[in-house]
Amino acid sequence: MTTPSWKDHCIQILEDKQGHDIQSFAVHSAFADHFIIASALSMRHLWTLCQALEADCKKNGIPFRCQGKSDETSWIVFDAQDVLVHLFLKEGREYYNLEELWQKNHNTSKSTL
Repeated sequence: MTTPSWKDHCIQILEDKQGHDIQSFAVHSAFADHFIIASALSMRHLWTLCQALEADCKKNGIPFRCQGKSDETSWIVFDAQDVLVHLFLKEGREYYNLEELWQKNHNTSKSTL
């Protein structure tokens, strides 16, 4: 898959699993071309979103990395191809506020879905 279609595919997976407040940023940096940020309603939902992305990567032979998976996390980072997906519980998303951080410090284009 190309990066734009992979980004859209990740967004579709998150939407299918009821991810909330999904936002996408074109960051075009050395480590990613796109950031996707989504919220989960509970720890179980957070894990479900991550597992859905993992399963799709495994099915399609796409290498991936997942950081932050623990029973005490409020933020999981899923990295596959040139897309970083940030999965948050509400309190983690409010605390880290990546949307504001990226808009202030980078020339990014944001799309709210």
